[in-house]
Formats: sequence, C-alpha cells, structure tokens
Amino acid sequence: MKIAIIVHSATGNTYSVAEKLQQKLIGLGHEADLVRLEPVFDDKNKSKVRFDQIPETDNYDAFVFGGPVNGFSISAALAAFLKQVKSLQNKQVACMVTQKFSNPMFGGNHTIKQIKQLAEAKGAQVVQTGVVNWDNSRRQQMIDDLVEKISSAFTK
Repeated sequence: MKIAIIVHSATGNTYSVAEKLQQKLIGLGHEADLVRLEPVFDDKNKSKVRFDQIPETDNYDAFVFGGPVNGFSISAALAAFLKQVKSLQNKQVACMVTQKFSNPMFGGNHTIKQIKQLAEAKGAQVVQTGVVNWDNSRRQQMIDDLVEKISSAFTK
C-alpha cells in the first residue's frame, strides 16, 4: 500500500512521531512517504495560511494526517491543508496529534474529532486515531502504542 504521512509540526514533536511511524510502515512492506507541511502565514492575520506547494494526494492509497494541538484545536496549517484537498474518496485515513498537556481531554480528543470531520467531508474512511501527550511520563509508551495502532490499521 502506498501511504502518505502528511504532518504540520511547529516544534518537531509531531514530525518525530511521524518518522517512527514511517519506519514501521516501511518495515511492514508499505511504501510510506513523509511530507512536512510548510505553511506561509499572513503577517497581519496568523489564522490565514497558504502553501507555496501543496502535496499531491492522487497517487496514494491511504493517508496519515497529523499535527499539534493549538489552543485546544487543530493547527491552522493542517486545517487549511485539509480544506484544500480535492478528494479523499474511498481512501483510508488515520489521524494523529501531539499535545503538550498530559491528558487528551485538554484538546487532543477535540482536535482528532476536527481532523476526522475534515477528512470524512472529503470522502475518507477514518480507520484509526491517536494522541501523544508530550508532558506525560508515559510519552515514549504512548508513541510506541500510536505507531503500532496506526500501522496495524492499514492492510495491503
């Protein structure tokens, strides 16, 4: 299966989790491309986002979308990207987020719900989700669990 892992990562935390996921997917025999969104923010209005390049989505069987929790919600960059995607019709999608707080009730669950809604509005079938709480003492275990859970959701 050809899978694109598309993430917005302001600090590198989400990207580091995505790298581990990419390696796991490759180890399982998938073709997995990791794409880091590079947003350009409007100087006057930080919620306005554009991209000089938008990753192509037509050539993939499945996707993983990920980003940080910003203000208890989806990052402006990931939201803008998902709104610009033409179609995810009949594509398998997994969603992952990283957040500073140690409990997913402080924005992680809400952000996952937002990503799912945007992907499903484009016709995607969301097959798995995950949250990593960066300040949790079990962070490494959470990362390992997320990688295992998401990678096992994709069948060849």
